[in-house]
Amino acid sequence: MNEQSRRHDRSTGTDANANANANANANANANANANANMILAQVTELEEVLGQEQELLRKAAIDNVQPLLDKRQQLLESLAATQHVIAAALDASVENPDDEWMAVNDALQRCRELNNQNHALARVGQQNIEQSLVLLRELASDHAGDTYDEKGGRNHSNRRRRDIGIA
Repeated sequence: MNEQSRRHDRSTGTDANANANANANANANANANANANMILAQVTELEEVLGQEQELLRKAAIDNVQPLLDKRQQLLESLAATQHVIAAALDASVENPDDEWMAVNDALQRCRELNNQNHALARVGQQNIEQSLVLLRELASDHAGDTYDEKGGRNHSNRRRRDIGIA
């Protein structure tokens, strides 16, 4: 085998390695994009659920929130299972921006903001309920001895309340 033939064999081998590497990179990119699209779909669904939750919290329609909380939990668990993929892809996107992963990052930021807003709304609602309970308790204790007469009017009795055991 002459020198020219050996060089050709080496360059063909190098070309084959380069092609194999290019194919591997293309497959990795395709997988990364497929992961990004799948994760983006989940994050987008989470964003929609958080938006619906916020709408119900603003309306104080607490009874209707539970199904959304269940769905939110399901989506968060699913996303937590891919957390390592998301973190690695977003880290890589810092150096080499990738539109799909940047869209995932943007959607995650929106979800974080919606979640913070929902938390604040829920706390305000809880504080309102607690204040209402305090007022009701105060009203109940102020009128604990009040009874009504036969005409439905208040009968403000000054009689001391007796313990049943002391009859």
